Amino acid sequence: MWPYNDKTGSDAKVGSLARAIGERIGSRTALLTILLLATLVATASIGWAMCTVGEAGTAPATAETSSQAHYIVVFNDLPPQQLASAEQAVTGIVESNHGSILCHYTIFPGLAVSVPGKAIVAISNVPGVKGINDDMPVYGQMDNASIQVGVRSAQDTPTWSVWDGTWGGNYPLDGTGVKICILDSGIMGTHPDLLNRDGTSKIYCWADAITNPDSIQAHVNEGSQCRDDNGHGTFIASEIAGNGIESTPYINLTGYYDANGHLMVGGPFKGIAPGASLMSVKVIGADDSSSMIPLLAGLNFLYENRFNATIRPDIISMSIAMGHADQLDQCIDKLIDAGFVVVACVGNDGPGYNSI
Repeated sequence: MWPYNDKTGSDAKVGSLARAIGERIGSRTALLTILLLATLVATASIGWAMCTVGEAGTAPATAETSSQAHYIVVFNDLPPQQLASAEQAVTGIVESNHGSILCHYTIFPGLAVSVPGKAIVAISNVPGVKGINDDMPVYGQMDNASIQVGVRSAQDTPTWSVWDGTWGGNYPLDGTGVKICILDSGIMGTHPDLLNRDGTSKIYCWADAITNPDSIQAHVNEGSQCRDDNGHGTFIASEIAGNGIESTPYINLTGYYDANGHLMVGGPFKGIAPGASLMSVKVIGADDSSSMIPLLAGLNFLYENRFNATIRPDIISMSIAMGHADQLDQCIDKLIDAGFVVVACVGNDGPGYNSI
């Protein structure tokens, strides 16, 4: 349990909790994480539809059908040879039913498959299969938010020093030096609000988990080529790291940075962390929908690159409202254990007006 300062006012609470987290993950990332958490609580995002997990020997309700459908097959934690044998057996059943393997997961032992529902019982009886998930859909669904959660006041206060553990350090609370990955519909890499001082894109890396979730490619230093065919991801990116240029009557990039390149002013609608660098992993399609398969594939991609300093972000942001999904929980636990900070929105489906 982290210590919590019971002073009134959101600024005091943000500062106290940030210092506590800072002892674990580093001070710059700590306060930025709290600000992002608070902002995601205050914003609209995506709805998550729960899947059901069938125990080995059982199958989802769709198993009675002969039409092709998507499932996630989860294996027990097996020794490598046994796991390979179980995967081979499942693959054989899938192929014999004219299906296909959509994705191999390493963050948890599992496969995403497209197969007629009638084949699911046979798959569930393969030794080593723990259960089977229906692939369920994910749907896409501030100026005030940044004030309500105390962000602007926090940015105006002395910073927390990573050097001696005191206030008054050298790092501005604008996200400078922090890399944030946004799992969403992509990001428009050429949007003026998402450019650096020199006109280059804030996006240092992007990837697409929609087109081919089993073979995700990292595009490093190609931020201007990053696309968003939906718009939701660009909205989230600008909320997190937008420079606010488009919300000022003076479109002049050079006028908003100090000698060290830190964004000091920005437009009135700049993001929570305008100095941060961004990474985009596309898990939402152009039609405002997706499913668990590419979402888990995106998390799997990040986990597989956990030792790649060129790609690895400090913070993973998912603007999704989740029910309980075992594999999603497992992925997030693995990422946290690997040292990532994972931030997720709580959603907009509360029991009443103005609730979460």
